[in-house]
Amino acid sequence: MATLSSAMGPAFCDGMQVLDYGCGAARYAHFLRQRLDRFTYFGFERPGSLVKRGERSIDAAKAIFRDDDRVHVDLIGASLEALAIERANIALLGSVFTHVDLDEMRHILTKLMPIISRRGQIVFTIFLADEHRLEDPGMYGFHDCYGRSFFTTSQLASLASALALRLTESDSYVAQDGNLHRVFRADLLASDAKTGG
Repeated sequence: MATLSSAMGPAFCDGMQVLDYGCGAARYAHFLRQRLDRFTYFGFERPGSLVKRGERSIDAAKAIFRDDDRVHVDLIGASLEALAIERANIALLGSVFTHVDLDEMRHILTKLMPIISRRGQIVFTIFLADEHRLEDPGMYGFHDCYGRSFFTTSQLASLASALALRLTESDSYVAQDGNLHRVFRADLLASDAKTGG
């Protein structure tokens, strides 16, 4: 969480509004509470898995943070998600793209583009390799979720170009499962930032 926060640069500060996509039980909200006084946190999990993982995670987060009016959590697709996209200046996707295919990655980035268009940023982790591969379908009880998803640098560059995103690799970390997570920040290309579009 510290590595992901560092990737945000000066945007990690009091007053930040963050959308945590694939939030689990909102661990990042706990991280924020230990470091900032003023923030707004929106956390979302995917519903509908065979094991109801998303629903159980959101129920747990609601119980943990029930007395903190800075923390708001719900399922992806709920009305709160539209509000979060409208208000957030940072979207965080820690270990989301490491479990989805290229079409889903494109779909998620496209959905979060209003944050980028307001000169916000998206911070995400990804597994990069010499060849694209999707391993162990069925992760978390979804047929289209994978144990590990590896993408090539050219796939990532093509997607960034199609969405007019500037990608900056900030750091990496090895998770407890031994996988190397590469951390990127996405924001507007310099030319778009100057013109506002």
